Amino acid sequence: MEESSSFVRSVFVLCLVSSSVFCLDDSDQNATVLSSSAVYIVTLKDPPSVHSSSGRETDASKHSLTSTSSQTYRTSNRSAYLIRVHDSLLRKVLRKENYIKLYSYHYLINGFSAVITQQQAERLAARKEVHNVVLDYPVKKATTHTPQFLGLPRGAWPREGGSEYAGEGVVIGFIDTGIDPTHPSFSDKVPGHSYPVPPRFTGVCEVTTGFPSGSCNRKLVGARHFAESALSRGVLNSSQDDASPFDGEGHGTHTASVAAGNHGVPVVALYKRFGGFAADIIAAIDQAAQDGVDIINLSITPNRRPPGIATFFNPIDMALLSAVKAGIFVVQAAGNTGPAPKSMSSFSPWIFTVGATSHDRVYTNSIILGNNVTISGVGLACKSPGTRTMHKLVLAAHALRNGTTIMDAIYVGECQDSSSYDQKLVQGKILVCSYTVRFILGVSTVKQALITAKNLTAAGLVFYMDPSSTGFQMTSTPMDIPGILISSPQDSLALLQYYNTSLSRDNASGKIVGSASVARIVGGMKPTYGITAPKVMYFSARGPDPEDDSFQDADVMKPNLVAPGNSIWGAWSPLGIGTADFQGERFAMESGTSMSAPHVTGIAALIKQKFPHFTPAAIASALSTTASLTDRKGGPIMAQRTVLNPDATQTPATPFDMGSGFVNATAALDPGLIFDIGYNEYMKFLCGINGSSPVVLNYTGESCSAYNSSLAASDLNLPSVTIAKLVGTRTVLRWVTNIAATVTNETYTVGWKAPDSVSVKVSPAKFTIGNGETRVMSLVFRAIKNGSVASFGRIEMVGDRGHVVNIPVTVIYKIARFAMESGRSMSAPHVTGIAALIKQKFPHFTPAAIASALSTTASLTDRKGGSRATQTPATPFDMGSGFVNATAALDPGLIFDIATQTPATPFDMGSGFVNATAALDPGLIFDIGYNEYMKFLCGINGSSPVVLNYTGENCSAYNSSLAASDLNLSSVTIAKLVGTRTVLRWVTNIASTVTNETYTVGWKAPDSVSVKVSHAKFTIENGETRVLSLVFRAMKNDMVASFGRIGMVGDRGHVVNIPVTVIYKSAV
Repeated sequence: MEESSSFVRSVFVLCLVSSSVFCLDDSDQNATVLSSSAVYIVTLKDPPSVHSSSGRETDASKHSLTSTSSQTYRTSNRSAYLIRVHDSLLRKVLRKENYIKLYSYHYLINGFSAVITQQQAERLAARKEVHNVVLDYPVKKATTHTPQFLGLPRGAWPREGGSEYAGEGVVIGFIDTGIDPTHPSFSDKVPGHSYPVPPRFTGVCEVTTGFPSGSCNRKLVGARHFAESALSRGVLNSSQDDASPFDGEGHGTHTASVAAGNHGVPVVALYKRFGGFAADIIAAIDQAAQDGVDIINLSITPNRRPPGIATFFNPIDMALLSAVKAGIFVVQAAGNTGPAPKSMSSFSPWIFTVGATSHDRVYTNSIILGNNVTISGVGLACKSPGTRTMHKLVLAAHALRNGTTIMDAIYVGECQDSSSYDQKLVQGKILVCSYTVRFILGVSTVKQALITAKNLTAAGLVFYMDPSSTGFQMTSTPMDIPGILISSPQDSLALLQYYNTSLSRDNASGKIVGSASVARIVGGMKPTYGITAPKVMYFSARGPDPEDDSFQDADVMKPNLVAPGNSIWGAWSPLGIGTADFQGERFAMESGTSMSAPHVTGIAALIKQKFPHFTPAAIASALSTTASLTDRKGGPIMAQRTVLNPDATQTPATPFDMGSGFVNATAALDPGLIFDIGYNEYMKFLCGINGSSPVVLNYTGESCSAYNSSLAASDLNLPSVTIAKLVGTRTVLRWVTNIAATVTNETYTVGWKAPDSVSVKVSPAKFTIGNGETRVMSLVFRAIKNGSVASFGRIEMVGDRGHVVNIPVTVIYKIARFAMESGRSMSAPHVTGIAALIKQKFPHFTPAAIASALSTTASLTDRKGGSRATQTPATPFDMGSGFVNATAALDPGLIFDIATQTPATPFDMGSGFVNATAALDPGLIFDIGYNEYMKFLCGINGSSPVVLNYTGENCSAYNSSLAASDLNLSSVTIAKLVGTRTVLRWVTNIASTVTNETYTVGWKAPDSVSVKVSHAKFTIENGETRVLSLVFRAMKNDMVASFGRIGMVGDRGHVVNIPVTVIYKSAV
């Protein structure tokens, strides 16, 4: 087993937990008030310490590639003053009341968090010095051989003096579940290396019961913990963890070692295994920046999309914007909420967001059956002393002790309790267990099954895949006896079939007494390499980046990059309980974007070491423009699209899956050109969001009026272009700076691949740029065809000195000025025009009468007389009543009328294709009044308050209710037909050219349904109304929707059609 890999040399661990708690009144009274209180985050109008020193950047410095380092701000007096202001405000507003102040935020934002009541929060919000009061919210974790996979030993490390010195002097702050300071990954006991602590770093090493003096060293240079918000909620389990920087879960130790293990990088840890809250995280970020870290790693994400006018405006992201102003590069995990679109949990353009991929190492083993069939599986099993010895197999359900039945212990197949089994039946045999969905949910564990097998002295352990877990990916799990997890349903079936055919039974009772099946388990510790990788893992969160809570798309590409995040070895706290299968271990294999983020953090430290004056945006650019676009075999990087059977659904990855591509550590250290962004540009971007001025002032203490212009997100100088909505033509600018130290100038040739339905032009198409020089590039995008499906392209700049710079291009909605289009947006105005003709002819018609005229006269055939179809004959789900018939609609004969619209049906094309002529003479109309609609709404369970809210009318005023199928619609839809149902329809003759007309009724019944209509023939005079009884009976059980039609043919030429749909049928 390999130890965790690392990228940088010095380590700062800042495990943050505050010990300063201010309480008013007696503690017993506090206990009373806390029961009705919550944690609120309060921000004030005055600027924080980081914003109060020198104001905004100057125009001369905004693209200088020189970061304003956090140590520049020596603001202890300002910070002390702000803390006094916070305390004074609380005393004034909440005099003689109970509250608890948890934190004062003073460096990146000016504010505090406190446990207060809603009424107290409202009074604080009313104060003129207070800008915002928000309820605290929880966050969640986004949970080797990878240095070789990333090319570090022969690439980036040698360039920076070798692995021992890679990243030396760079301080990384990790905000996570803590750290195990005793782990060898964080030892500074390396001969010949002094691990100098950067003098700018001012952090401390917190000493607590769980984190004694001496826990830190010259590699692990600081540690604090912040958990006051979590403690105030009572979520700290003192039996499993304590309020200290020690990692009681394992997650923080793992992520820190991925970026910093073995070669030393500073670490900051924050929340513990009991979870985390924004109030604690902001305190950790604030302290980390004040202590002088260079990079912050956040392997945590919010558990919900932030509310408000934009996702960027949330306390954590805005605190990180201040950190970026202070020169700190911020890396955040994308989240493990994929593969759905817009599942991204990291939003802002100043945060570098990392998704997760696989790498090319796997651990495999196999089980050889007695019939010479070999089945492969996964597992990290120790080698059997006698790997050539065959052992008998015994199914867990066949090894129960006397008195235990499967009904007594329904989950005995999972092997979780050794007391359920007879040791004599298992001893010396391979125990066969079922891997069910409960293992995926964490209810059952492989580790517990191992304990069972060892207690029963089994020779080995094999898991077959239960049908409930089919499609889920199994991961390698350490086993200290020979063991294997069979991940294929087909192979699992082969194992069981072999076992079952070898069973022996008692002749008298038929009871199973044994099995002649044998097997041996081989392999399990030796990794294999060379599989196709990387590929974007199914759990990795995807773009597009949601701009707000209404799912509008932002002109910001997320994720920014992908890196290894599946089956990653790293350091582990032996006392950690985060993953049951690794309890007591010093190393663990974990998966998640939590693992991919620290890979990029470590590489960012190498970049910071080589280019100490790089701004955070410059580091982001170096990582992005050099990313790999192909896998190790030269093919496109693939992305898994489903949770179940993910490899069967993978397709080439887009920027929504992988951002700029897969991180390339070696190339990132020599990017050639840099796209830089200053703090001013981020502020102009935020100020350009509609209604943002008071929010910006709240978080930053700066007024948008101080900025002379605003920037759209697409105009930020990002190393990507994302346009959520392209209307006509848009021109965006990008400026690049040559930072290549080995050449004085370089000539770049620009090429591009345009997204579908978009034309692209870049100028200049060729340019020469000297070292330190900046050039502006004009990118013109034009929509040449309307489209609502995202399309992707790429702009590439190839230099004559070997540098290649790539930026991805994404355009989602395309709206051309003039175009031939398709879609329902084009069909709706056709019907609108025909409806105007009907309204002109029948000015007294209600909206529903117009709808009836259009629907009942719709065409049911194409222009050649065939069924209206695409690939198969169309159903009412495709075309509703049929194709609109304008002429017939003007004389419908009968009208089905509704005063207002009904809830939308699943039909795509309404009643069919519009027939303008027929719609002006429909003959019959199906009519219904407002009261019937109200009865229908009031009949919906629990609708009374909603109806009152929208209409101002009380449902009690209506004496009865109506089911939707009983509304007098010009169609019949029955979602669930149980036995027999009778519905009524009444028709009114509105034909102006005849005094009476005789209609003959016919019908085609839906499959599995019988239909009867009475009257089957009727004569109706002009202005007269007739009631029709429609009886539907389910002939057999069926869950597939079926379709029919009722037609009424008049002897004066009118034809009235109504579609019939029945979905679920249950015969009685």
